[in-house]
Amino acid sequence: MSTLYDTICNFLRIASPEHITTFLVVYQVMNEEAWIAKETLRQLLHQSISAVLPSYTPDSDKHRKLLGLPLKIIVEEPVKYMQASPPSLIKPICDEFVSNYDDGTMKIPPQKLSHVNWWERGEVLRNITVRILETL
Repeated sequence: MSTLYDTICNFLRIASPEHITTFLVVYQVMNEEAWIAKETLRQLLHQSISAVLPSYTPDSDKHRKLLGLPLKIIVEEPVKYMQASPPSLIKPICDEFVSNYDDGTMKIPPQKLSHVNWWERGEVLRNITVRILETL
C-alpha cells in the first residue's frame, strides 16, 4: 500500500494545480491497483494530502487546490459505461438458438439465456457465437 501512497504523494507534488483533480488521482492509483476498495482509496488520498500540504504556503495555488479536493470519491460500476447493443448479425442466431434449445435437462428457462450486453463487434462475435452454439 505504501507504493500507492507514494504514487499519490508524487503526483500531488509534481502536478501543476490545474491538473490536480480527484479524477486524476484516482486514475493514477487505478493504474497501479485497479481493484482498490473505495474506502481505502479515500483514506490514501486523505493521508497523501495531509503529508503534502505542509510543503506549500497557505496562500499558494497548490495549497488551495489540495484543500479543495473532494475526499468523497464516487466510483461507479464500470459496467454501466461499457454496455453495448447486440450486433444485428448475432441477435437472430442467439434468439433462434434460445427458442429451439431444450435437451430435456434444462433447469434454466430459455429466456434466462438471453444476453443483454455485448462486448465484441460484428463478424468476429458472430463467428464466436456460432462456434460456441455448435458445441452444445
